[in-house]
Amino acid sequence: MGSCERQGEVVLSTDRLVLRRFREGDSKAVCQCFSDPEVIRYQRFPRPITEEEACLFVRSYIESYEQDPPRRYPFAIVLRDSGEVIGQCEIDVTRGNGTRGGIAFTVNRRSWGKGLGTEAVRALVGFGFDQLRLQGISASCESENGAAVRVLEKIGMKQQPRLRKEAGAAPKEGSYLTYSISEKEWRGDASVS
Repeated sequence: MGSCERQGEVVLSTDRLVLRRFREGDSKAVCQCFSDPEVIRYQRFPRPITEEEACLFVRSYIESYEQDPPRRYPFAIVLRDSGEVIGQCEIDVTRGNGTRGGIAFTVNRRSWGKGLGTEAVRALVGFGFDQLRLQGISASCESENGAAVRVLEKIGMKQQPRLRKEAGAAPKEGSYLTYSISEKEWRGDASVS
């Protein structure tokens, strides 16, 4: 994975992808992705988004770059060969007792099953540890979202223990799993268990 800054713009590159800042013209691709009921099935959207909402999403992504320092780093996932925007990924930074980040990612349905989500998330996590100097990164997904679980596990994230449910509480449908990885685990420190 490569990383470079071009006129203050962070660009991450992999063999098949470029992860770059969002641009105003990306709202159509965002709308296509997040208006597909299968894509948003495990997202926290109550319904597919409209074109107007996609424009607001892109605008909020662009505005997040203006914070100093940024707390949120959203990237458009772009196919290197065609320039097509196929999804988004982001890392949110929490500063305090140890700097940590949380990631999220979505790719359009045409890109499923090709390893592109894994490639994008691997680049994003590498950026978090190499450039942002995070100590740990986490992600959450619905337990039923097998594709997201596989992506997180392929990049080395480990599932964290679930909180013990209260006695007599019925299991919640669509419960979330939390995964995390430390900087040492990412680098392959054998002393980390």
